[in-house]
Amino acid sequence: MLKFVSCDLCGENRSELRYKIHKLNRHIVKCTKCGLCYVNPQEQQNLTYDFEDKRERLNRFQRMCELAAGRYGLCDEGIYAQEEEWRILHFADRADRILKFCTSGRLLDVGCSRGLFLSNFLNKKGFDIYGIEPRDWICAKAAKRLGNKVFCGTLREANLPDAHFDIVTMINLIEHLPSPRDTLLEVNRVMRQGALLVIETPDVEGFLTKIMGNRWYAFTESEHNFFFSKTTIRQLLSKTGFSAISIEPAYKLFTLRYLLYQTTRYNKAVSKFLVRLVESFRFSNKLIKFRQPGEMIIFAQKS
Repeated sequence: MLKFVSCDLCGENRSELRYKIHKLNRHIVKCTKCGLCYVNPQEQQNLTYDFEDKRERLNRFQRMCELAAGRYGLCDEGIYAQEEEWRILHFADRADRILKFCTSGRLLDVGCSRGLFLSNFLNKKGFDIYGIEPRDWICAKAAKRLGNKVFCGTLREANLPDAHFDIVTMINLIEHLPSPRDTLLEVNRVMRQGALLVIETPDVEGFLTKIMGNRWYAFTESEHNFFFSKTTIRQLLSKTGFSAISIEPAYKLFTLRYLLYQTTRYNKAVSKFLVRLVESFRFSNKLIKFRQPGEMIIFAQKS
């Protein structure tokens, strides 16, 4: 069921249409008051699994996998399994950046997925790690890697204590949430004064967005509902009790196989051919690190 929503950042009802995503039958609008870009209308319960109905979370996840597989050829668990070792290395870059700010403490990863990021802290002394993941079977994969450090549910369901964490990370999560503002207020509650918040999210004002328009990868993800710029993410942080320290570019580490696999959203036949080609020449595990245009990492502090 679709529902028209107000701007999550400032509450304004007026907006202007920016892009139509025809394949997904979605409209990307821009708030006329604060400039936040978001999907409007939205499904009444967003396609993000971040709500308190476990059976419906599983049903929606399965539907999204079927939709992605049918439309783009994505959601291939075989590919994800092949890539886990390299994805852990990718997230090592995020871990190293955090270590520049904090060398110990309680670390919470909201939306930890398979636990690939948190696994970089398993053997680091001085860190007490904790993950939250609402999708049951993804959470089970994380628990195999991280043990009893994972809560299966939403942030509110976890009912964490006040002022408990020194570091909270939200990697490619905030764009999925039903209400980024409400979630950050809850994150603020569970953080100690002066604690570090790390957010990674697409940058809607990046040059790649201007070039690709409604074909920009962040717009074509059916689970994405909010699209921040450096300006609007700073506004959101300020309204929820944080102050930005720095906003940095995001570097991605991919195997050539995974990079080509991701292009299926644009042309499935060409992507599959290229994947088979690099595999035949045994180049599929070649690692490629590059600065990803259109993505940013935000470091902030609880005010």
